[in-house]
Amino acid sequence: MPAKVFHFRAAMEVPASPSLVFEYLTNAETYPQWWGTVIRKAQPMGDVPGALPGSGCVMEVDGLLPVLLRLENTIVSIIPDRELIFDISGDLSGRGRWLVEKKGHSCLVTFEWRIVPERKLLRILSPIFRPLFRMHHKYCLKKAGEGLKKEIVRKLNRLPVSSIPIF
Repeated sequence: MPAKVFHFRAAMEVPASPSLVFEYLTNAETYPQWWGTVIRKAQPMGDVPGALPGSGCVMEVDGLLPVLLRLENTIVSIIPDRELIFDISGDLSGRGRWLVEKKGHSCLVTFEWRIVPERKLLRILSPIFRPLFRMHHKYCLKKAGEGLKKEIVRKLNRLPVSSIPIF
């Protein structure tokens, strides 16, 4: 029996400009710095440099569950400061989307993920542990939000006042 598709969605408000937030979202190699213990490793893969369609990153993702996931992210499309869409392969397969929207003096960052477990154990357990997988995803995105906010505050505090983005 094929594994069912998981659709996760999470949103967070970040006190920064969309362009600054988008800098972090499109630079997957920096994820281990601000996702805390969730992203253990992120290394570029392929020949396409930077945050361009076709560029990719291999990640090791940890979290609440005692399972280390190996994922390959490949950027499909980018609308600068607005939307990043990427494909996932490895222990999970599917598509992810970061959406950044200006909201007053902050921005709303939404993450959507449609994935299917590919690792055999995850496929077998997915019908039984669906709520646990949702809790795991919520935990990971909570850590991402906390880390992103701390990293942005840290960066803004190091910048000269004249270079802080005006909202």
